[in-house]
Amino acid sequence: MKFQAKKSVGLLLSFLMIISLFTALPFTAGAVTSAISGDFGYDILDDGTAEITFYYGNATTLEIPSTLDGYTVTSIGSSAFSYETLTSVTIPDSVTSIGDYAFYECSSLKDVTIPNSVTSIGVSAFGYCSNLTNVKIGNRVTSIGDYAFWVCESLTSITIPDNVTSIGDSAFKDCTNLTNVTIGNSVTSIGVSAFYECTSLKDVTIPNSVTSIGVSAFGKCTSLTSVKMGNSVTSIGDYTFYNCTNLTSITIPDSVKNIGDYAFYECISLTSVKIGNSVTSIGLVAFKDCASLTSVTIGNSVTSIGDWAFENCTSLKNVTIPSSVTKIDFEAFGYYNDKNDKYYKVKNFTITGFSGTEAEKYAKENEFKFINIGTDIKLKKSSATVYVKGTAQIKATVKNGKGKTTYKTSNKKVAKVNSSGKVTGVKKGTATITVTNNGASRKFKVTVKNPKLNKSKLTIKKGKSFKLSIKGKVGKPNFTSSDKKVATVSKKGNIKAKKKGKATITVKTNGMKLKCKITVK
Repeated sequence: MKFQAKKSVGLLLSFLMIISLFTALPFTAGAVTSAISGDFGYDILDDGTAEITFYYGNATTLEIPSTLDGYTVTSIGSSAFSYETLTSVTIPDSVTSIGDYAFYECSSLKDVTIPNSVTSIGVSAFGYCSNLTNVKIGNRVTSIGDYAFWVCESLTSITIPDNVTSIGDSAFKDCTNLTNVTIGNSVTSIGVSAFYECTSLKDVTIPNSVTSIGVSAFGKCTSLTSVKMGNSVTSIGDYTFYNCTNLTSITIPDSVKNIGDYAFYECISLTSVKIGNSVTSIGLVAFKDCASLTSVTIGNSVTSIGDWAFENCTSLKNVTIPSSVTKIDFEAFGYYNDKNDKYYKVKNFTITGFSGTEAEKYAKENEFKFINIGTDIKLKKSSATVYVKGTAQIKATVKNGKGKTTYKTSNKKVAKVNSSGKVTGVKKGTATITVTNNGASRKFKVTVKNPKLNKSKLTIKKGKSFKLSIKGKVGKPNFTSSDKKVATVSKKGNIKAKKKGKATITVKTNGMKLKCKITVK
């Protein structure tokens, strides 16, 4: 066992201490210089500082020294205090890193303050500290290692400071009494199973800095009722909120592009779901067994819905499926099974959608009632870049249209649009064109740029030539030189250096003046 091995190391160090009465310390083992000071074994690092490698005292309340034999303690090494009977530890502000398993299974440890000097907390550094109730993490920590506070069953609250950028895999897994978590505003990733089976966690706010949430990150958080998800999350991983049995509603922001397999599986209290307009895929079994689910809003960017995605959602009687969906997999909607694994259809299940789409096809193939929404608009492109006075044509296909299709700009000072969807750039900026027919609408984004010369400054030798070109010109440009004795310019923009000096080439295009400063040497 590790405990026995550690005590054996203690005996070895005691033996070495006796030897040290007759020989000079420190002693060298290979390339590492090791030493003993009081109850501490340590290594002298390459930078001349000390890393504590072993403790063989029996204190319950311990203040770790900041120096040993004149060496500054900067690191607590791997397994240095594991399995000890400590109840309280004070870490000096000279320490910058806490190594893997540093306090692993210190089952009596109740209180730890991690000073501001520490920048990293290693793998399972405080794992299985089952009585740990109070942890204060210094504000210079940037990473919390995998399993760092795993099975800290008495921990009730944790604040992750703003400097932390990543929360490791299973970092707080099985912290069953953790009720409150504050995640700092620099965290970009929440690791696999980071808060898995934190069964007392009631609510969580995921800041805007977070872009990815790992597999099973909040799985089996059975007390979780509220999740506020930041607007930078791009992916919700497999099993992320699996078996969160008290979660009642979820809004998935527009930043999210895919919802993983089993993401909300067995969220039996979930009643409403709003899926953002950037989501393209909903994974298999994503919302299976959400028996209380009555309302689902599917964003208009979703293209595929996986097998059994909403199976056993027996309270869900109808769903509106946008025309963007081109694939609905096996029994994604409208089915449930009993204990004998026999499958049945949800009574009076209804699908609302557009005629001729995958929604209608799925309804017919599975003999569900289908309600045709009516008009649908599809745009060949949803955005365009034009230059001032340049144009772009919106190409819209309207199904089941009624009357004229209209086009309206959000900013006439940036971009105009005529009745047939021809967009003209007016000045630099962005505008949104709304295409509407019979209540259905789509958005078209226009970015307007100024025309640009290939050179705004040019140094050229006497007798040499250069072709001045314009990116984004509309119509025929006009070129003039401020000093033809220094440099001339043709109607097509060909510059010829005549003699040493300076001149400015002015170009009139798109109703604007562009200039290129010439130096002839």
